[in-house]
Amino acid sequence: MAQPDALQLTRSDLRDELARFMSFGVYTKGTTQGQRDINAFIKRGLRQFYNPPPLSGDSQSHSWSFLQPWDSLITTAPYDTGTIAVSGTAVTGSGTTFTSAMVGRMFHSGEEVREISAFVDSTHITLDRAVGATISAGTSYKILANSYSLPAVFGGLVGDMSFFSETGKPPVQNVGEANFRRVESEDPSQTDRPSICCIVPADDTSGEYPDNPTRFTAYLWPNPDAAYAMRYKYVAIQGDEDDAPTATFLGGAQHSETILASCLSIAEEYAETPSSRYRELFAQRLAASIMMDRRMNSPDNLGKNLDRSDMQGQYRKHNTDYTVSYFDIDGNQVGP
Repeated sequence: MAQPDALQLTRSDLRDELARFMSFGVYTKGTTQGQRDINAFIKRGLRQFYNPPPLSGDSQSHSWSFLQPWDSLITTAPYDTGTIAVSGTAVTGSGTTFTSAMVGRMFHSGEEVREISAFVDSTHITLDRAVGATISAGTSYKILANSYSLPAVFGGLVGDMSFFSETGKPPVQNVGEANFRRVESEDPSQTDRPSICCIVPADDTSGEYPDNPTRFTAYLWPNPDAAYAMRYKYVAIQGDEDDAPTATFLGGAQHSETILASCLSIAEEYAETPSSRYRELFAQRLAASIMMDRRMNSPDNLGKNLDRSDMQGQYRKHNTDYTVSYFDIDGNQVGP
């Protein structure tokens, strides 16, 4: 039996297909400029396939299931070892073991909440703003971690985050940046099991603009009061880093013909004789690929009705008692 990837398109296959379209025969027979063009067509074709235009009748483009992996995030418990004294922006610790990883975290002592802007040594850190009044030596404090860097290929959160090492815990809802700031502002230093999150572009050290347009940070609230193991699903940003002739493309054999049609449709734009043959072929192949991807990931059923909303009488939901009454079309009560 052939290997599962025997029909999968390789970079060498794709280059040769484009070379034949450009009348080179094979990629190695192409001119230097011709080979550059072929590789540029491949990059554009992959971008077009991985980020496809909406199909007719769809309001948004399709998000491929094979570009939606799972990942985990482990929160950091508050650090409160030793005591501190603060003058202006300078924090001096006693019995502390500050680390460079604490830069960017929240410093909380009394009514003062500041961000740690610099690490000096194990007993000295610097805050982003001066405290309102000098904090005397021997004062307790907490360093809270509410922001977490996401993978370099992270392109967007799919659904909510969940706790995977515990059962029966509500998910951490993605509420958006504006709602997150509104809720967080009510009590920035509150610690507990996180219940909401938001995703924002990662800032550079000055905080004036995103450090990298493709890097993101997750913010959690309340600030984690312990180390929680969380899991989330995300849209992965697909790159084109592997230039090896034997390299294959995400999507596998099922979508290889669609990837080929996408690249040929790009090359067709530069042909001497205008044509839409491969553009039309790509549209057909794309529709088939999207239908296959949706069919492979559509649930057979909606699962168990855990809230028992289809039952008469009394039931418990989120620790609250509800009584359900039923009425006929004329408004007469027919149930409890």
